[in-house]
Amino acid sequence: MRLGLFGFIVSVFIPAFLLAAEAPSPEQRQASVIRQDIDRRDVSPPSIDAYDFEASVFAGLLSINDFGTEPVYGAALSFHVTEDFFLEAVYGLSEVSDSTYRNIGLTLFESETESIDYYQLSIGYNFLPGEVFWSKSRAWASSYYLVAGAGSTSFVVDDEFTYNVGFGLRILPAEMFSIRFEARDLIFKTDVLGQSELKHNLQMNMVLGFYF
Repeated sequence: MRLGLFGFIVSVFIPAFLLAAEAPSPEQRQASVIRQDIDRRDVSPPSIDAYDFEASVFAGLLSINDFGTEPVYGAALSFHVTEDFFLEAVYGLSEVSDSTYRNIGLTLFESETESIDYYQLSIGYNFLPGEVFWSKSRAWASSYYLVAGAGSTSFVVDDEFTYNVGFGLRILPAEMFSIRFEARDLIFKTDVLGQSELKHNLQMNMVLGFYF
């Protein structure tokens, strides 16, 4: 029986001892890892165009205080400094008529209709970025914006210093194309009616822009 017990001990512990002796150490396992020298390619990240400039044209209506509403059109160039702020230069053309006053015997202008042109330099701020949904499966990126600046308005025979403030909605149907709907107030003094007064002149536009 002693021989049987001894044989059992030998048959159990000797193989376990041999396996423990043959097991490689962590250093040996690390040394046995095959190291391969892999040639890595020089990868250049793709160049992504930043469309910082926006050229646009607009058309709408300009209501000159005391003289009614006439069509207005023009062009603008914007520089988008960041995603939130942009600078804008605008040039616009319209006209004004004194026909209402002529009907009561009062002539204010040399001709019944006089042209108006103006330029503005403004700063804008984008806010509330989001999407405009045109259908269940189509959405266009959008944002609202505020704009304010100053410039000059050639009104009849005088050049009037002009402030402008406004707001609008910008929609991006494509990466390089924008549609804007905006309202602005052109504020300047005029003495056409015999007394110098500060006038608020509301303008509403639809703007088509192209980024480059």
